Amino acid sequence: MRKKFVVFVLSCSILFSGLGINFAQEKKEEVPVAEEKKVTPVVEEKRQPAGEEKKPTPTVEEQKITPAIEEKKPTLPVEEKKPTIEEKKIIVTVESIEGTARLQLAGTKQWDILKIGTTLFPGDTVTTFTRSKVVLKFEDESTVEINENSIFTINELKKTIVLETKEEKKEANFILSLGKVNAKTKKLGPKDKFEIYTPAAVCSVRGTYFSVEVEEKKITKVKVFEGNVGVREISGIGEEVLVKENQQTVVQPGTAPTIPEEIPPGKTELPEEEKPTKPVEKEKPTPKEEKPVPEKAKAFGMGGNFGAVTLTGPDGKQKVYSQISLQPEFSIGKFGIGLDLYFYFDENNNLREEDWDSWSDLLTKIMFLRYGLKREPVYVYLGVFPGVTLGHGLIMNRYSNMLKYPDIRIIGFELDLDFGLLGFESLVTDVQYPEIFGGRVYTRPFYRSGVPLLRKLALGGSGVFDINPDSDKSTKDDLVNIVGFDLDLPVLEKPVFSLLAYADVARIELGESYDVGVATQPKSGGIGYAFGFMGNIVKFINYRLEYRSLENNFIPRYFDTYYENERRNKPLTISSSKEPRKQGPYLEMGFNLLGKINFITTYEDNNIDNPYLYSEFNVEPALLMNKCSFSFSYSRKNMTAFLKGGDTVMTTKVGYQVASSVFLILTRQKTFDLKGNMVERTFIETKMKL
Repeated sequence: MRKKFVVFVLSCSILFSGLGINFAQEKKEEVPVAEEKKVTPVVEEKRQPAGEEKKPTPTVEEQKITPAIEEKKPTLPVEEKKPTIEEKKIIVTVESIEGTARLQLAGTKQWDILKIGTTLFPGDTVTTFTRSKVVLKFEDESTVEINENSIFTINELKKTIVLETKEEKKEANFILSLGKVNAKTKKLGPKDKFEIYTPAAVCSVRGTYFSVEVEEKKITKVKVFEGNVGVREISGIGEEVLVKENQQTVVQPGTAPTIPEEIPPGKTELPEEEKPTKPVEKEKPTPKEEKPVPEKAKAFGMGGNFGAVTLTGPDGKQKVYSQISLQPEFSIGKFGIGLDLYFYFDENNNLREEDWDSWSDLLTKIMFLRYGLKREPVYVYLGVFPGVTLGHGLIMNRYSNMLKYPDIRIIGFELDLDFGLLGFESLVTDVQYPEIFGGRVYTRPFYRSGVPLLRKLALGGSGVFDINPDSDKSTKDDLVNIVGFDLDLPVLEKPVFSLLAYADVARIELGESYDVGVATQPKSGGIGYAFGFMGNIVKFINYRLEYRSLENNFIPRYFDTYYENERRNKPLTISSSKEPRKQGPYLEMGFNLLGKINFITTYEDNNIDNPYLYSEFNVEPALLMNKCSFSFSYSRKNMTAFLKGGDTVMTTKVGYQVASSVFLILTRQKTFDLKGNMVERTFIETKMKL
């Protein structure tokens, strides 16, 4: 019994000891909480449910931050505020137009006339014609000059603005399919883009003054005059090259850009006054200043001669005079005038006054009056014809009405109008006696297509008529007329070289006084065909590469330089029998210096006749004091060698005026016999000019 009591007491002691420990612990933990006035009313101990492990009680520091964490748990994190961006369009307008230009609006196929002040949008395409130019102006004063025969498309024009920071980013890119542009850009920001795409390259502009040119074969040339331009091949071949100031590079399709090299002196292809000396300066030459020099007429030119002449007075007596002849030419804008001022002085140095005492005398001193130049939209000419060609020359080629000048002064008239889609050429060889006249009417059916090469294709019809070949009005039905059709395509038009592809067909008709069905009379109906290339080299050298087909006695270039001398009898040279067709090449090259020195060489071959080479060189008497004349000709038929051969004839003629209308002509002629030995002949003859 006593033993059980001891166990009970011991158990109670242990129990109360445990309760006392727990109570003391609880009081110990509550003391600091009570001292923290801020958290005492908030923190409340939560007991653990039965069977669960008790979690450790948080410290005072943990209790301070726990409520804040618990309050944020149901709220999503706050994202950073994005900047407000505004997107605008870069304004580009047409500042000036020179010549003819067309606009194709985005999403359309029609080409309309481009007008000054037009605002351009992405997708719009501008195309320029020959001798034409368009200047585009940007809102920041940057400019893009679109040169002739170019196709230029606006691809992208936009700028983005961060409203909070006012930061701007400009993006502009274009497509140059063909032709050339010159661009002046304002200084670009680090994020700005100004790019020009071509069929071969991408040009990333980092400078302010440059040009990009795309040739017919899609070759791209980039020249930088100020700043830098990065150039890379469009498909990514090779690496981008940096073209610096006064450098150029060339990119061919599928080939990396060439290493930039210095632009050769004199090859900047831009007027000197256009080159800015400072990036901030802007120079805007007028369109007239930008015209190529070869398209302009010289403001003043002078020709002339001096010597002795024998003149017949009103009393029939002849007298020797000293002659001074001046031939000045003046140009003011589109207008031009050429004068022939001749002064005769007797042995006492007195001027012969009868040449200057009436208004009619003054009119004879005018060689020509003109407005514009040949092949310009408007060309009007009144005066002498040194050499006129109609169309491509199959009918009329280098016709002249000056064979008897100045003894006989013949004034002709030309009027040419070119409206782009339609045009015509017309002429009368003598306005006083209008007996020879002709014209050509043509159209360009693809003129408004916008394609630079195709739109220049022209289809034409031409004709020349001589209503009185024998200068005898009593002769009836002696009309000679040649009519034809043609087409041409200017392939290249540069000051130093031009190339025109053409094709012609023409038919000759004779009046009944010639073609009367008699076996010995000439026959009508001859037809000629010709096609080939022609053009100029450095302006004054003419060339022609042609293939001919002539049937039924057709005479090409019937109205030529010497037609006025051969006019009466030339119809009779047409064969009276039907001859087989002749076909083969014809080559020609020549030049004329100041109308005083002439040279021409031709080569002709066909399936009937032997090859024929002919060259002629003439110096006008005006350069030899009006007392002498000089000419040299080389003729070679059945060519197998240039100099030697039985069909070779070389002729030199030197003339001297011994009296009024009396000329002494020395002719020296060289030929070769069948063995190649030279045979020389010399002739002296006297000719009278009536």
